[in-house]
Amino acid sequence: MNTVREAVAAAEQAFRLAGISTSALDARVLVKHTLQLSDTAFYRELERLLMPGEKERLHLLIMRRCRREPVAYLTGQREFYGLALSVSSAVLIPRPETELLVTLAIDLIPAGGQCVDVGTGSGAIACAVASRRPDVSVIGIDASAAACTVARTNVKQFNLEHQIAIVRGDLLTPCTPSCTAVLANLPYLSADEVSNLQPEIRYEPLMALTGGKDGLDLYRRLFEQLSNWSFVVLLCEVGTGQAAHLAHLAYHHWPDAVISIHSDLAGLSRLVTVLRPSG
Repeated sequence: MNTVREAVAAAEQAFRLAGISTSALDARVLVKHTLQLSDTAFYRELERLLMPGEKERLHLLIMRRCRREPVAYLTGQREFYGLALSVSSAVLIPRPETELLVTLAIDLIPAGGQCVDVGTGSGAIACAVASRRPDVSVIGIDASAAACTVARTNVKQFNLEHQIAIVRGDLLTPCTPSCTAVLANLPYLSADEVSNLQPEIRYEPLMALTGGKDGLDLYRRLFEQLSNWSFVVLLCEVGTGQAAHLAHLAYHHWPDAVISIHSDLAGLSRLVTVLRPSG
């Protein structure tokens, strides 16, 4: 592979042989990343010759991707809600379906409210909400010290230090019951689901994926912790087939609340909202 065009073709062929369904896209992304090319520059420089060092770096990335390491970990970046987030193997890679939680949070968090992002990971939800709601303050909590480091990096790079505080802790333990909104994208895969994951998932932190036998253990603990809170808004992302069960658990705790289930763009029920009377 001597030119940029040839490098893309070689990478795409290697990925296709490795059984990667996104071979063409992954090839372009990794070549652009290796050569530090914008979209415009990429197409302008297709016939440019690669330097020996560039070939070596690209070859290493191709080999890692063929072993099914996620592209986001190879580039150290993932776009989420218009933000180019820094990511590493210490955090779960932000998924597009989680943008539904952000959209609803932006609309539902009361003016000037304080919210908690439980299991913040990379800080994706906290940063996305804060960047669209400058009146809101956010506490991002994660049990992993390494994840908190990644989240703080993202908070700093988007200049959101005045709105977001990242703390390490077990669910809500670092917080007081004064927050008006709680955002939760907790691990929700069941034991059976974890054993049948696609190869890329094995590179992601297991503690950020598993939620016990039925996937809802952490949500049960969260609801218990929230039993004495006077929150107004609670948003919870769940897996396929879990929304109705979680809504039932929420009703048990807050029978006076308006509890709704929301579907993502694929029509899958992915989000449960709990809205309580303020004051």
